[in-house]
Amino acid sequence: MDTRQKKIAIIGAGVAGMVAALELSKGGAKVVVFEKSSKAGGRAQTTHKEGYYLNFGPHALYAGGLAHRYLQNNGIDYRGAAPPLNRENLAIFAGEVYELPVNLSSLFRATYLNWSEKVELARFFRRLPHLDLDKIMSTSLAQWLKVNVKRTRVRQTIETFVRLSTYANSPQELSAGAAFAQVILANQGVLYLDHGWQTIVESIQRKLNSESTSLRFGAQVQSVRQLADAVEILVDEETFLFDAVLLCIPPQEVEKLLPDALSGQALSTCRAACLDVCLKRLPRPKHTFALGVDEPLYYSVHSTTAKLADGEGVLIHLAYYLEPQDNRDDHEERLLRLLEQLQPGYEQELVYKRYLPHMVASYGLPRADHAGAAGLKSPRLKGYPSIFVCGDYVGSDWQLVDCAVNSSLEAVQTVLASRDEGVYGRWQENAASATVESQG
Repeated sequence: MDTRQKKIAIIGAGVAGMVAALELSKGGAKVVVFEKSSKAGGRAQTTHKEGYYLNFGPHALYAGGLAHRYLQNNGIDYRGAAPPLNRENLAIFAGEVYELPVNLSSLFRATYLNWSEKVELARFFRRLPHLDLDKIMSTSLAQWLKVNVKRTRVRQTIETFVRLSTYANSPQELSAGAAFAQVILANQGVLYLDHGWQTIVESIQRKLNSESTSLRFGAQVQSVRQLADAVEILVDEETFLFDAVLLCIPPQEVEKLLPDALSGQALSTCRAACLDVCLKRLPRPKHTFALGVDEPLYYSVHSTTAKLADGEGVLIHLAYYLEPQDNRDDHEERLLRLLEQLQPGYEQELVYKRYLPHMVASYGLPRADHAGAAGLKSPRLKGYPSIFVCGDYVGSDWQLVDCAVNSSLEAVQTVLASRDEGVYGRWQENAASATVESQG
């Protein structure tokens, strides 16, 4: 039995990389994390600007998801709250404001739908928890809706809730089974986090054992090479040898380091044009949440739920969910018109605003032609026995940050080679039970 302490490198200090570092150090490994930026977090970084805490676009932690459960069970310190059930939920249709049908009572007040459309939508919501999602993993959302939903506005409304849950605006590619699984998960509630998602990363960082784990920031990894019994890494012209390497970085960065590793893989990215707006106060205090029905629009005042300002300020997130081939950068004008419509006179209260025209929400769209997998089916890379990939584009069953955490746990389990009572075994069991619950 090999009792030598394993030396593991992690490239990338986003949520996936930090979870992997924590679990590897708990498993007795010697860990070095290489991060090219000046701090940990990746897309979970939070910017503190003029007294406001801005995530990179609208972030929500799924209350029933694997990530939330993992963080809670490991004593990761963060605080957040669910949006109030009694808030006004608005729908934007044909440029006008209506009530959004989030439950039975609001469904009958949603006047952009006629009576027949309301009845069909109500039937869909009743049917949703009982769908056999496994049978429609290889069916696209567009195809499923074409066969099962007669009325256009009902299809548009369902697509609205899918966009909200998945961040994806690609019904032709998106797996219907994966889409509806995420809608069911979202119905269990979401959390907006006080002071942003950086609090998660910082809390994990505080948990790391400084004797077994080191973080190197501003480290540019130049190459990764699989050897017969080790992995060689070149970082800032310095060479290191490790027993294994976890690549917790976006797929395009993996391809730069290992050009043939992802060849032939079906990877699609979910993106959004994001507008973050900091105000001194809300001109219309009741207008805190809205979704576009015939346009892929998102609007939410996160600061009414979470503490995202040092004082009494207000933080609004707006987004335009981008189609796969949409590379335009002119969606800010549409988002500003929506902001003016819901918060007329906002400019007099404006402190700061930031526009991110092509923000990546996820690198792993669960595709129908990939049986609902987020991209790579496993952290293992063919031809690279000691190199693994982790992120929101690796694995099935989960999406977004839940997918990133799940892939990290699976990779860690493989590296530590203790499948009977190991880390991944525990969380795989939790994931399976949560999936059963989400499917009713």
